[in-house]
Amino acid sequence: MSISPPARLDRLRRWGAWHPEWPLLAGAAGAWAVLIVQAPVPHRHGPHGLTDWALMSLAMMVPAAAPVIRYVGLNSIRSRRLLAMALFVTAYLAGWTAYGVVVLTVAGLAGRAEVAPRLQLAVVLGVAGLWQLSRWKRSVLGTCVRPVPLPPVGWRANAACARFGVSHSFRCITSSWALMLLMPSGSLWLMALLTVVAVAESVVPLGARSATPLAFVLAISCVAVVAEL
Repeated sequence: MSISPPARLDRLRRWGAWHPEWPLLAGAAGAWAVLIVQAPVPHRHGPHGLTDWALMSLAMMVPAAAPVIRYVGLNSIRSRRLLAMALFVTAYLAGWTAYGVVVLTVAGLAGRAEVAPRLQLAVVLGVAGLWQLSRWKRSVLGTCVRPVPLPPVGWRANAACARFGVSHSFRCITSSWALMLLMPSGSLWLMALLTVVAVAESVVPLGARSATPLAFVLAISCVAVVAEL
């Protein structure tokens, strides 16, 4: 039996009410579109600057934070849901942008020191693989979706959303800092793969189960790169 247009519209409205994060996910999709347009060939290296890094963070990290963005939206008064989520995401991405400054600075120093790109890649793959197996990585995964109370209105509510964004970015960076070191030598395909990993890790049981297989893949990749030096 077919569903009438009004019924479809009602279902869409109800879905939107329970998934207030969709405008921000649409923004992430837009960021992916810009990245793809900027890279008509599949092996473009990125990011080359802080603007590229910020765009990459929007494309990759907002989908990974979708469950927490939804939590912020659903636990805010309807009239200020979008503001609450926007404040959270702005602070969250500010944390990732600050980390980008560190990563790009280190990559620039390595380039000026004339460290071979493949040697840089091998070191990063090895570090990322070891971090995946560390107890610190596993312990921080359990805190990535930890909710916090949000005041209902006023500057306290705005400050709480921004503060939550900063603290959540810190937890996510602590979890994924080693994998993100791959980005200066990466490609769109690698960005897509790391996005899948980040989204999987936002589901804590799945993320914990995937840590060891991913470490194995990183170790194999490290050995392959070293063999080509």
